[in-house]
Amino acid sequence: MARSSLEYLQMLQAVLPTGRAWTRDLYSDMADFLYGLAEEFNRLEERVDILLGEIDSRYADELLEEYERDYGVPEDGLTLASTEALRRLVLNAKVRARGRQDKAYFGEIANNLNLSILILEHSTATCGSSYCGTAFCGSAALSFYWSVIIYCPVGEDISLINDLVTYCNLYKPAHTVCLWSFYGGGFSNGFSNGFTAILGDEEILVWNKKASQLGFNPYIYSLAVYNNKLYGGTVPGGMLFEWNDSDAWTEKAQRLGEENHILSLKVYKGKLYGGTYPTGKLFVWNDFNAWTIAAQQLGSETGIFSLAVYKGKLYGGTSPSGLLYEWNDLDAWEEVASAGTEVLIYSLAVYNNKLYGGTALNGKLYEWDGTSSWTEVAGSLGAQSSILSLAVYNNKLYGGTASNGRLFEWNGSDAWVEVAPQSGSETHAHSLAAYNGRLYSSTYPYGKLLEWNDSDAWVEVAPQLEDDATQIRAITVYNEKLYGGVGINGALYEWKNKSVYPRINGAFTLGFNVGFNRHNRIDTSGYFGGGFNKGFSLGFDRFNNVVGYTTYET
Repeated sequence: MARSSLEYLQMLQAVLPTGRAWTRDLYSDMADFLYGLAEEFNRLEERVDILLGEIDSRYADELLEEYERDYGVPEDGLTLASTEALRRLVLNAKVRARGRQDKAYFGEIANNLNLSILILEHSTATCGSSYCGTAFCGSAALSFYWSVIIYCPVGEDISLINDLVTYCNLYKPAHTVCLWSFYGGGFSNGFSNGFTAILGDEEILVWNKKASQLGFNPYIYSLAVYNNKLYGGTVPGGMLFEWNDSDAWTEKAQRLGEENHILSLKVYKGKLYGGTYPTGKLFVWNDFNAWTIAAQQLGSETGIFSLAVYKGKLYGGTSPSGLLYEWNDLDAWEEVASAGTEVLIYSLAVYNNKLYGGTALNGKLYEWDGTSSWTEVAGSLGAQSSILSLAVYNNKLYGGTASNGRLFEWNGSDAWVEVAPQSGSETHAHSLAAYNGRLYSSTYPYGKLLEWNDSDAWVEVAPQLEDDATQIRAITVYNEKLYGGVGINGALYEWKNKSVYPRINGAFTLGFNVGFNRHNRIDTSGYFGGGFNKGFSLGFDRFNNVVGYTTYET
């Protein structure tokens, strides 16, 4: 911070010789002379302070133009941003760029421009590993395409989107073609010019990675909130992870014995418990660094797939005989119900002061009589083989199914009622959770998040995960946010649920093709026909010529 003119005057007076000729009187001619020098020293120091601030290009003002010239901003084909703040943002993105060609690098470029993108890669259909319905799969040529989705929230400045498109086309692998999708309300009405558009509010939302895979633990199979922290049980490491509330998992318990699956987690009487595989033990965490055995294997049951607390006791649903176990609060399981022909109790839930189990082999619902047996209260419906998850929502009991990822509602008496059919190609409704007054499900094989419309259908509210993750094994609410534990990359994701984007409904006029430049003006340089009613994307080359298109369900 620069010293003031008065401070400099005092410093100059302090070094004057002694004697009556060298007066310190502030109203003397000597003081006026020294004050002139002091003002110049003050000005020079203030300029030095400004120069020090200009060293950081993020805050450059007077040197902004020189920085842009040195770093080659704007890129060829682009013009200067409209404001100095945007110019500094573009400059900073260029200064920070180190140069890579992986997907994460282009995400960093977008972040530096205050934008958000998702890049999806395509793959070649391969005999033996691909199957009908696989997303982003096709001929060998598709390996050279990226689908790039840009999210543009309502009210956000979208003028840098053209910069992002240019950067991606400049720095992408030479053989790669980008297919662009644009979602959000930042586009002007010119964006939809040429087709009948009906704008309505719809959430086009994404998962945000909060922790990457730790060690060889590609699946976060179970989640639980304990002592105001979020924990994950892993497969095939059999470990317990704690999230650091920021960006990483922390190992809190290593594998114990041969148990390499932590299939379920439950908080009971102030402790955290885990149900295991392959010998169906019950583990309890020591609150520090290790699992300890709370119950050994009972009989021939190999897996404790579900845990529930009911009337002050801890229960486990088993495989491969579909039994119900009760823990004796000391060191052993006790069998309290057999499931007959069903091989697995996939899920447990307490509803109306009774304990219910969702089954596999036939996707039934069982009610425990409280003593020694299950009672079937809903049989198989629609060839669904499993009730993977149970949840209580709006005073009703719901089940998520496989092998078609449907949502069932129990009629409270003797049957399931289907309230949502399969969504797209999703075959498993792995985990159900009530959140913010809505019911959600995580899925397989494309790792999406679905929201029930409270009537008759699933609505996709988060697209396929990045990094080739194929499934969200578990979802839970923590600190008023929704989190998902993922396979096959062992990551933790947080759902971004605050932004609302307009949906474009309508159809392109036959023979109309949309391309837009930086200012969203319409080009009619080519011709496409057809009707797109749930989103569209156009592929652009560096100069915004249309090179391809694809569609996305929103």
